[in-house]
Amino acid sequence: MIWGFMIQLGHNMWGEAPLVGEPKPEDRDKYAQPFNRTDVKVWNEVTEYYAKKGANLVLIDLGEGLAYPSHPELAVEGSWSPERMKDEIVRLKGLGLEPVPKLNFSACHDAWLKDYSRMVATPEYYKVCADVIRDVCEIFGKPRLFHLGWDEERMGAQRKSRYAVSRQGELWWHDMLFTAGEAEKHGSRPWIWSDKIWLDREEFYRKMPKSVMQCPWHYERFWHFVRDNDEIRRRDWPEGVAGALAFKELSDGGYDMIPCGSTWARKWNMATMVRFSKKHLKQNLIKGFLMASWMRSYRDTDLAKHKEAADCLAEAKAAWCDDRHDEDLVLYGPAGKCIEACILARRKEGREPVVITPDKKPEKGYTEDMPYMDFMVRDALIDVRWGETLAENGVTTEGDVTTVRLKSGKTIRCATFMDLRK
Repeated sequence: MIWGFMIQLGHNMWGEAPLVGEPKPEDRDKYAQPFNRTDVKVWNEVTEYYAKKGANLVLIDLGEGLAYPSHPELAVEGSWSPERMKDEIVRLKGLGLEPVPKLNFSACHDAWLKDYSRMVATPEYYKVCADVIRDVCEIFGKPRLFHLGWDEERMGAQRKSRYAVSRQGELWWHDMLFTAGEAEKHGSRPWIWSDKIWLDREEFYRKMPKSVMQCPWHYERFWHFVRDNDEIRRRDWPEGVAGALAFKELSDGGYDMIPCGSTWARKWNMATMVRFSKKHLKQNLIKGFLMASWMRSYRDTDLAKHKEAADCLAEAKAAWCDDRHDEDLVLYGPAGKCIEACILARRKEGREPVVITPDKKPEKGYTEDMPYMDFMVRDALIDVRWGETLAENGVTTEGDVTTVRLKSGKTIRCATFMDLRK
């Protein structure tokens, strides 16, 4: 099983090419930069901490952070040389981490390609793509996986961009499959973000080869499982109504996958994802899990967030590997110390409470362990908010399953129910 995390060596995938005179120093996160921003001290501390927490794979987002022998014009000040990257690969392997490269060929995230990002689908563009994929495979020594990106190439995702490019229809499929074929040519299995299935499941089933490793990602609640194509296409960011749905559709379609979670939006996202995947997806298709905290590798202030993400990955790994974590527990009662104490006691036993339904929102400042819950319990996906109340005679037990009914009409099936008001 892969327990991986993503770290950014390059950062020119999320900012536009600057105009003359830009950017101001305080705006460096908004634009592509002519220098490599990675702080080696932060980089080393993050990778070492993940290794200590049980990660076994590091996905390196290369971008402009690597100098490509075939195209030196793509380098920026401070880009790592191939020799330095090879030395780093040795160091990472010594930590017990498998280094896997990542480039992003999505037209939404390709400022690292400099002028070539504005030559999409031309002979020059295809040559550069093929060349840098070959370079990376040689530097990494034929890695078994190669992440090629391909996320968020939609006009909605770029509607505020000054320069927007979005391939559609056969052109998108042609170019994605071209990069996948180049990775395969050099001995690596292509791995891509799975956004495309959100918009058209049947087209995805027809055109996506099973040889391409899928990377479905979902950073929000695992609750929306009704396919409404019009609603999905109407959104600039359709993840909220299609992200969780994609996990099941990929599983139903028989695709190998390494699902990706994050602490970016919700601290509990990864543990929720693992519990859901364990119960609802075909386990033979799940090759591992990936944590993408989306914290930068050049800010000391982000170190705490990196470490929090590593802790969450370790917790998710325990939930996958330890059957004790399959015992669902629902706590119900007043917000406050009684629930806090029960959580701590439960964790000391090595078990994780799944859903908490307090009567009221906690006092200001007491939110870390008690956000509103969206956990998967048994065969239900529940979104529980502050103020939920039990229905009259709402708790019944039959065999090893307890059914809890709320006045809102929601039903939770669990192994154990604890009413902390008593």
